[in-house]
Amino acid sequence: MKTAIFACNTIRDEVLLAEQHVKSGHEIFWLESNLHNFPDKLRAGMQAQLDILDGYDRVLMAFGFCGNSVLGLKTRSFELVLPRVDDCITLMIGSLDKRAELANGLHSIYLTKGWLDHESNIWREYEYTVKKYGEEAAKYVIDVMYGNYDTLSIVDTGAYDIGTIFEQAKRIADKFVLQEKVIEGTTSFIEQLLTGPWDFPRFLIIPPFCTVEAADMILV
Repeated sequence: MKTAIFACNTIRDEVLLAEQHVKSGHEIFWLESNLHNFPDKLRAGMQAQLDILDGYDRVLMAFGFCGNSVLGLKTRSFELVLPRVDDCITLMIGSLDKRAELANGLHSIYLTKGWLDHESNIWREYEYTVKKYGEEAAKYVIDVMYGNYDTLSIVDTGAYDIGTIFEQAKRIADKFVLQEKVIEGTTSFIEQLLTGPWDFPRFLIIPPFCTVEAADMILV
């Protein structure tokens, strides 16, 4: 079967490392980052790319459910394979159970190089608010949005030297009074996505000419 990979630029480093490991040879189509705060726009972007895809039998989606952004996606003459995870962080940690274990009751903001490079993240939101409203207003807004978080978790997937983002991570942690720590990540889930098997409950398979329904997205 001719297979395509749809992947988010935010996890480009991890997808490329996974492909280097498994050598699937599938063509990769990169989707725009910076839309995770806007699920409807992210869904529209995904669907637009799927609609112009031609000649493929299967599409592997290197995405999590990401705020229900995959809900309502429609397949054409191909089947769609999606990891059954809430977001890309869980995809890079390896499983929902592993994420819960690593969190250990803490409320974490998760950090990767891709998150810093591509996403509208807490630091960019802070800088924008400072520029528009001033330091005090920015601190208030961030406290309201992120005041219940206590940890900044750097996810080390092995896809790059995490030392290159330590300085920026420390700046963010210090500014928002967060405990900084490094947690173990992996590309194993992405590697299984690229090669199979796509067994339940780790994966969701949507047949040709079907739609992703709410019942498909229940995580167990």
